[in-house]
Amino acid sequence: MNFLDKVKQHAALAKAAANDKARQGQANIDAVEAAIAADSVLRVLGAQILFERTGRGTVTTEEAIGSYLELLKEYEEEYGSLNETASDGEAEG
Repeated sequence: MNFLDKVKQHAALAKAAANDKARQGQANIDAVEAAIAADSVLRVLGAQILFERTGRGTVTTEEAIGSYLELLKEYEEEYGSLNETASDGEAEG
């Protein structure tokens, strides 16, 4: 194997490693974006439950709560329990 062949082989290995890291990075970005979306759903769900429990709900409040719960169930099926994926900035009590 001459020098040029060795350079080509190392370049191919480096390219494969870079592609693998790019895929891992994209997976991390996707997980973070999903966690942000789940946080938003939790916030809206909490507001809907507050409205329902304080008599400020509308005829669609119960349906909305069911829809948000379904979204969170789908999130947990794909990314794991919300308890396991909770952010570090969460208030402790």
